[in-house]
Amino acid sequence: MRNSFETTHNNSAALYGWRQGGDYGLFGDPGGTTPTTGTYVKYPTYFAEQLLSKVVHAGDTVVPVASDDPLVAAYGVRQQNGHLALLVMNKSPTVNAPVQFNLSGFAAAPAATLWRYGVAEGTAQSQSPAGAAALTQTTPTLALTAGNFARNVPQYSMSVLNLTPAPVVAGLAVNAGAAQRSRVTSPAVSFNTTVALTPGAFTLTRQSDGATVSDGGTGPQVMVAAASVGGLTAATLTFTGTGLVESGSLADGVWVLRVDRTKVTAGGATLAADDLTPSGGVGRLHRLFGDTDGDADVDNGDFVRFRPALGAPANYRADLDWDGDGDIDNGDFVRFRPRLGTSLP
Repeated sequence: MRNSFETTHNNSAALYGWRQGGDYGLFGDPGGTTPTTGTYVKYPTYFAEQLLSKVVHAGDTVVPVASDDPLVAAYGVRQQNGHLALLVMNKSPTVNAPVQFNLSGFAAAPAATLWRYGVAEGTAQSQSPAGAAALTQTTPTLALTAGNFARNVPQYSMSVLNLTPAPVVAGLAVNAGAAQRSRVTSPAVSFNTTVALTPGAFTLTRQSDGATVSDGGTGPQVMVAAASVGGLTAATLTFTGTGLVESGSLADGVWVLRVDRTKVTAGGATLAADDLTPSGGVGRLHRLFGDTDGDADVDNGDFVRFRPALGAPANYRADLDWDGDGDIDNGDFVRFRPRLGTSLP
């Protein structure tokens, strides 16, 4: 952390910098004089460590990066929140480096965050009576061409460029992953990054008759509860109303869930496509009251599960409580019985 500032071995005319000497520590010598050294004066090595702390963390993944310029070194990390962090160093003491970034396997949004320490920051420290210094932080907007971009990397600098991924739908979980489709009350759409949602983002269309349930529409409604954990957004959908919604569940049928790309944004970019998955597929789900195993029919296996549940409280088998009144009674059986032996396409 600290070491004595000395001028014997660190004062060569071949070395870059304004200090007439050097130190192998991160902080200045308490007995020294600012801004060259002194208590709490931070050396460039301190800021190098600070930059690294913005790149890689436990659970992140180092990704391969190559540079065709021997004076430009680059490293990359795919972070747990889906962002791509690039550490770029220009080792030339005199020449700024125009760098073309060509990305593979990562679709970037225009918005980015940049931290830098280099000549400008070091010079500012030399002009501070107290030896104050800090990273420069900016939020550049990338000019993307086919997903790639160019940046100028200043002489003798280290930069960390944090790229926001263009938003895509990462997955769909129905009823928290439970197999049953007897009641569909809480499908959750997850995204690959933090996204902003506006009303009208989600629409469910029933395949048999084209009837729709959406957020921001009229009639039966989709209620959206979005939360971001670890930089990833998940939107849980719940339902209100009557007709196409039965006691908080979607009505029977095969449903297609679509996400409106214009209503989902991240880092200045909208969703890649309206469909539910990045590959262009759609999110299909079904509901058939009594379908306890999710196989799109109500058969003897479902009856075997219903029979011991009759008369029990709903926490025994909440998926068989059709009206959501806290128990499984004759009213629920009246709705189960005509579905026995039926199936969905």
